[in-house]
Amino acid sequence: MPSKTKYDAIARQWQLMKFLPARGYGVTAKELVERLADSGYTLTKRTVERDLNELSRLFPIECNDKSMPFGWRWMQDASADLPSITVAEALSLKLLDGFIRPLLPKAIRETLAVQFRLADQKLTELQGSNRHSRLKDLVRVVPASLDLLPPDIDPTIQETVQQALIDGEQIDATYHAASDASAKKLTLHPLALVQRGPVTYLVATASKYIDIRMYALHRFRAVDRAGRPVSR
Repeated sequence: MPSKTKYDAIARQWQLMKFLPARGYGVTAKELVERLADSGYTLTKRTVERDLNELSRLFPIECNDKSMPFGWRWMQDASADLPSITVAEALSLKLLDGFIRPLLPKAIRETLAVQFRLADQKLTELQGSNRHSRLKDLVRVVPASLDLLPPDIDPTIQETVQQALIDGEQIDATYHAASDASAKKLTLHPLALVQRGPVTYLVATASKYIDIRMYALHRFRAVDRAGRPVSR
């Protein structure tokens, strides 16, 4: 495995390449120093120039030396699409984790789980060299009221509701409201999902009625897709 110092250098250089334009005059070493500083990397112009020279031996990067100061850019027709995330993106993902999971279908949650894990790993690895990465341990989102535990939601019901919402399809549901002694059979037109505090709600209309109501997702006892389009 590469050493911590080597990992930091690779992450820094990867970020550096993401700042290089694919066309035009190019970006100067001084401008790159400023952009890297905004991303949490404190470097000298000499270090950036050394990185650029090293990277130009491995990647299709060129120095536009037609006038001073020199500009650096990707060569014509070269791919500048680097599969990576910035420190800012990693921090955003870290803060979002836990808030959007109840609102997304399983397939998307599983995809994001990989991104959340990579974001956390990147921030942890860069804590010694990137001051912005330390924010993951310095900021928190705290609810204004008592932090209640979210109610349990049947994952099969959650997935069915989410897919019906995406596909614009009605659902036949068994729902047990807090005010009712027993569960009721409902035909619902899903319109949206809303996360309010620890509770996830389905916003929907029932049968042929037009008044919009909110149904707590954890109070559904059974849900089936009806195969009929939603009426909005």
